[in-house]
Amino acid sequence: MAQIGYYLYNKYNLTTQISKHIEILSNRLQQDQATIGNVNIKKLDAAYTPERVKIAEALEILQHYQYIEDLDETSLRTYLDACTDILPKDVAYVLSRH
Repeated sequence: MAQIGYYLYNKYNLTTQISKHIEILSNRLQQDQATIGNVNIKKLDAAYTPERVKIAEALEILQHYQYIEDLDETSLRTYLDACTDILPKDVAYVLSRH
C-alpha cells in the first residue's frame, strides 16, 4: 500500500497543508476504487515492494508538485536529491539541473 496526495506530501514535509481526505493505492481491492469514511482507496495492479512504493511516491510527487499548496521548495529539492538512488540516472540528471 502507498499513500498519495497531501498525506504523502506531509510525510516528506513538502507542505503544511492538511487534507480532510486520505488517498492510498492498494493491490488488494477487487474493484477499481473504494471509499471508507474519509479514505479513498484506488486499485493498483502491482506487487508492492519497498522500492516500488518509493518509486510510486516519487512519481506522485513529480506529477503533482506544481499543484501542491504552500509547497516548500527547499524540502522538495531535498526530497528529490534523496531520490537519486531510486530514479533512473537520466531522470536524476534532469532533476539536478531544474
